[in-house]
Amino acid sequence: MSNTERYGVIMDVVKALSSLEADSADTISSEMNARKPTTQKRPRTKKEGSFLEIALTPCHYTYARKLRGLTGYAFYAILTTEPLRRNDLDGFSQCSILLDAALVLTPAWPSIGWMPLSEDRSWISYSWTAQPLPPIEEEWARGIRNPETEFFLVTSWYSPAEHRAYSKQTPAKREELFGLQRQGLITPAVVEEKLRLHYGLAPTGETISRFPLQQQPPW
Repeated sequence: MSNTERYGVIMDVVKALSSLEADSADTISSEMNARKPTTQKRPRTKKEGSFLEIALTPCHYTYARKLRGLTGYAFYAILTTEPLRRNDLDGFSQCSILLDAALVLTPAWPSIGWMPLSEDRSWISYSWTAQPLPPIEEEWARGIRNPETEFFLVTSWYSPAEHRAYSKQTPAKREELFGLQRQGLITPAVVEEKLRLHYGLAPTGETISRFPLQQQPPW
């Protein structure tokens, strides 16, 4: 066998050995990856002060803020066709609040950023309640019931210094309570539907007749 032939045989052997080593390494790597436990990412918790993005339709967005406590949320009077960016937070945090609501379930709305809650309306929750006016004694004796109702604005807030929640009721006129939720808990789906009706949107993104919050039934 000539030197050239001998060299060719040696090179063939080297290539074969290299191929076997590569196959073995791939097999070991695959087995090791298969043994690794699969961990799922935990959903990001929504803490007080988080800004939440709500997709009312595939191309319409509105935004909310997580208030203090487990259930309190404030919803901004904002409707956009483009998602807001994190550098927009400081600007739209000064926008007016459309409504406040207490949610019985944690919403799946993604958080797009966070800012600390300040000593202002951004972390004070408003709702309303009502109770019948006390009857007049003479009318009660004659079986006459007073059908009139007295409305109250319920203001709830939290004192960081005292680590204590407070709540008070203030007499109010019915027209002063438009856009506020009646005291109690509702679901995120109900809020989304209320907001779509307020802005005149169908879930598909089509425009429908508006049904503003102040015209919607008490909820």
